[in-house]
Amino acid sequence: MPAISAVPFNTLPAVRVMINWADTPGASNAAVFRIDCETGEEQMLRPYVSYNEDGYIALSCGEAVFWDTEVPLDRCVRYCTRAQSALGATITTPAGPIATDDFTRNVANGWGTATSGQTWAVGAGAAADFLVNGAKGFQTLPAVNAIHIMLLPLGQVATGILAKVNVSAMATGGNLTARLALAQDINNYYGTFVSFTPAGAVNIQLNKNIGGTGAALGGSATAGTYAAGTQFYVRFEQVPGGMPRAKAWLISDPEPDWQVIAPSNEAEITNLVQGALLSRSEVGNTNVNPIVAFDDMVIYSTCGPTVTVESCGPDLIVPSSGYNMLRDPMRPCNDLHVGLCWPSDPECRPGRGVYFARLEGEAYAANSQTQQAFNAARPATASRERSDAASTLVLVSRTFTDRDAVVDILRAGTPLLWQTAPEYGQPDRYIQVGDAVVTRYHPDHRYQPRTITLPFYTVDRPEGPAQGICGARVKDLCDIYSSWGAMASAGLTYEDLLLGFASPSGPPDPNRRHWIDVENGFANWLGVETAPNTWKTLRDGE
Repeated sequence: MPAISAVPFNTLPAVRVMINWADTPGASNAAVFRIDCETGEEQMLRPYVSYNEDGYIALSCGEAVFWDTEVPLDRCVRYCTRAQSALGATITTPAGPIATDDFTRNVANGWGTATSGQTWAVGAGAAADFLVNGAKGFQTLPAVNAIHIMLLPLGQVATGILAKVNVSAMATGGNLTARLALAQDINNYYGTFVSFTPAGAVNIQLNKNIGGTGAALGGSATAGTYAAGTQFYVRFEQVPGGMPRAKAWLISDPEPDWQVIAPSNEAEITNLVQGALLSRSEVGNTNVNPIVAFDDMVIYSTCGPTVTVESCGPDLIVPSSGYNMLRDPMRPCNDLHVGLCWPSDPECRPGRGVYFARLEGEAYAANSQTQQAFNAARPATASRERSDAASTLVLVSRTFTDRDAVVDILRAGTPLLWQTAPEYGQPDRYIQVGDAVVTRYHPDHRYQPRTITLPFYTVDRPEGPAQGICGARVKDLCDIYSSWGAMASAGLTYEDLLLGFASPSGPPDPNRRHWIDVENGFANWLGVETAPNTWKTLRDGE
């Protein structure tokens, strides 16, 4: 499952959300959504680099960093992440498994009833060779090259099977093998063949059995190394009309992409209505009564209902700390804390900063027209929804620098976000500011305080990406290259790195500026991270 963490930065105030989809095959782009704890309303966070047309950030080493610079203050929210494939398809998982078994019972001479209610049946081997010990399902192999099979009737067609597998001892003389399969019956099935070799390797390949005759499907792959008791996840899928595929990985590692895929689709068996777990000691094996163990089995259908893969963090609240906020949604570096005059200072003398003076009355303009209809006692009215609030925000800047900060946030002319604490009874509003007026307090222009009057009307949240918070660092994205030379050799451009690419998708564009073109004193990433460098300082050669 993807991981997500959200860390409030109350001095901004904002939230940094970090996500990791490295254990989810196919996840290429991801997004983060802020959920209101009370209303359930969700809002997608803005991307700031490497986004597709849907607003999903391109993952770098499976990871991405988001900043929520529009988070409501003093209100409970949570963050959830969802992902897409490189083709833009939402990453989903089957809505529910067909069968599961956690083997937390005790059964001798067989495996009894699975966790999901189906009953295991011995397909090959003596019943005494099978038992469940309260933690795993065991298949003991007293004879060389004698296959053992457990079948689980499903009552419907399955397309995937997943389980944990391990062997009781290092293989000697010949391989110990485990298989996960989807079957029509004992002589007809597709599956994956996992070999534990005397050399300590775990190899995986695809195989089929048609009418009792087995055959390999395509190549093989090495999934890792093992010791006695080392558990591996093994997954096999046979999707109708598709190519059989399989993978195996240490249970402590993230799930990899498919390791073996058949070169063509298989259609000899279509009614795969049983799950099968098989084992055998291969010719030449000299282990004495070795055991192949299975655990946490799941059988599912990829063709049935699915649900979106989603991971959510805990509820959190970002406090206002007594401040209002005037934010630039597109350029968070312009955001301003807007303080209040406290009752403890009877003269209301502000320190340095921008302070709240007042918010004028709200006007809700009519959008209706009235016409006197011919020969009618009453006029006819044409109406549409009444306009949202229009008002005037009045601020006080203490110094020339503070005045300039307000002018800067107005410069782009795009909608701003005005936020106050809930007790003031004002909702967060995206506002379009009209003609701003800066008024001097004193005939002596050296007296720095200014009154800034901002007439506005309420608008919709602006769409599009943000520029990112001030001080976004190189270390905030996954490290890919160990040195500048490695990046230069790969032909990496500034744009490529910001997009999170490990290498360019084709020959380097000679018209772009490359890292090798920049003179710098850094030997590697650590040198960059140690110095106070941001993307901007590196880009500008500072």
